[in-house]
Amino acid sequence: IFLLVHLPLVFGHDLKGFDDTILFGLEWPGENSDLITGNTEEPLIVTTHNKEKYKCFIPSLSEVPKETETKYTGPGVMEIISGIFSSTSCSYRIESYWTYELCHGHYIKQFHEEREGKTSKKQEYFLGKWDKQKTDKLAETLAMAETDGEKLKYKKIEGLSLPYVELEMTDGTLCDLINNEPRVTKVLYVCYLLGKNEIYSLKEVSTCNYEVIILSPGLCDHPSYRPTETAENNINCVPLDGSPDKPKSLLDMELETLRTDFKSLSEMSKNVRTFAIYKIDPKFSEGSAVTDIITL
Repeated sequence: IFLLVHLPLVFGHDLKGFDDTILFGLEWPGENSDLITGNTEEPLIVTTHNKEKYKCFIPSLSEVPKETETKYTGPGVMEIISGIFSSTSCSYRIESYWTYELCHGHYIKQFHEEREGKTSKKQEYFLGKWDKQKTDKLAETLAMAETDGEKLKYKKIEGLSLPYVELEMTDGTLCDLINNEPRVTKVLYVCYLLGKNEIYSLKEVSTCNYEVIILSPGLCDHPSYRPTETAENNINCVPLDGSPDKPKSLLDMELETLRTDFKSLSEMSKNVRTFAIYKIDPKFSEGSAVTDIITL
């Protein structure tokens, strides 16, 4: 649906309207809704490409109610990460040419091996290394940051802003493209309950400097590193100037979706007698498709 927005009415909103981590849903309560007279939310006038006009009410952002907070007494962040070092051997990522090997708490390297008969030729570069001394130093840094109340760092992954623990693996193989400086890799651990400490992504952010994201279920044990739940904010739109309760193009799209779903259902259930009855809901001035599915 293409909506033309009258901009003078939206100056009161802040830039959170451009944050794609905030969820909005469109509702069409109809012409007789109490929203027309009793709503205190800021209105926004929109017009579809069919010249249908609506007054939409933009809600104040809502948050998911938080459970009663109790003091966390479980393992610390570095204790969780150290557990990954000892319990997980290595994670791999295979690409068209290079294979990447990340041995948690030890090193990350890339290699390519070519075999000719009984002989093989191997290219290998270490992208960074880690040791116990770095573990101890990171533990101190994280403890101090928690004591000082510092905010966690976040990384946007699949549209979600996730807090992460960062390890900087240094002292990799020298890189002749940057004056023989050693290669460096930042390893970011994020919470993912279904993860297996595997490599989610690996990229070279600048010459011989890399970033790896690891999906760690163990990190979800710590409440500070769990994803923040976001409530959906409903935008209610009521018709103006005789427009239908819901835009015609939206009704057409919903009807097409129902037909597609029914076609898929028919193909899956060829041995079952299934009927789809399409009805027009009279409460919408332009009509609304409603489907009843009957299976015999």
